[in-house]
Amino acid sequence: MSLDTYLKELADESEPLREARLTSLSRLTKAERDLLAEMWPSFHPARRQHILSNLTSLAEENIELDFTLIFQLGLNDTSPEVRALAIQGLWECEDRWLISSLIQLLRNDPAEKVRAAAAIGLGRFALLAELGKLLDKDSAALMNVLLETIQDGRETTEVRRRAVEALAPLNLAQTKEIISKAYESADIKMRASALYAMGRNCDPQWLPLLHQALESREPELRYEATIACEELGDEASVPYLAPLTEDPEPDVQLCAVHALGSIGGALARKALMRCIESSDDKVREAATEALSNMEAEENPSGFTLRN
Repeated sequence: MSLDTYLKELADESEPLREARLTSLSRLTKAERDLLAEMWPSFHPARRQHILSNLTSLAEENIELDFTLIFQLGLNDTSPEVRALAIQGLWECEDRWLISSLIQLLRNDPAEKVRAAAAIGLGRFALLAELGKLLDKDSAALMNVLLETIQDGRETTEVRRRAVEALAPLNLAQTKEIISKAYESADIKMRASALYAMGRNCDPQWLPLLHQALESREPELRYEATIACEELGDEASVPYLAPLTEDPEPDVQLCAVHALGSIGGALARKALMRCIESSDDKVREAATEALSNMEAEENPSGFTLRN
């Protein structure tokens, strides 16, 4: 089937989206991309959303598939839902052109969800900047737009908190002050983002606050603090994480089990062994997998040494 014929079928909302056929949109040539760009606006917005959502799932399942040209097309879509999905679909793209595109969307897009998605997308490039893998001018542009967004009192909390998360890896004089201020916010979502940012900032100075947050009444704060402790990977967090394996919130429980397995050590192993006896199937399975991963890391060859 020619691409022209397939695109006409793809535009027909009465036709189901078949994964096997969607894979034919991987690695389009420029001519094929131009043909798609010509026909794309005629697709119903809901259909365009459905297509990009499916392409994102396919790309996550199969690293050989590349739908970059289609997601790039989606960045300029008339539908904010499609623009946000396009940003999410470009999660693996590290090309320079995407930095400027995300900066423009963060500064100028009228839809909050798109600006928030752009901030999240820039977070990946902030880490690359901190690792010295971006040009200086790209790093400077990235830093400036994130700082502008965080300090913009007219911007929504959702977008500003995503900018705080994105800025976190950058070793700037303002970074720690911004994270601390965000954690002092009365807004739970902003405080949750501050905890997530502490993990991305990778500084042990945050451990006392994170350990305190692990005992918060708010499940969202316990959850984000658990993730941040896992990122920091300090065994000092284990005594604070172990009780969360019995947290009333299932997501916090499983996150704590995963964090213990990632951090490792004798105390973490002991806590996970207790989880093996849990009445919750998911907790038992997660603990079993965590212990198995710990064993593999401690003995990567798979051989047992004999005396």
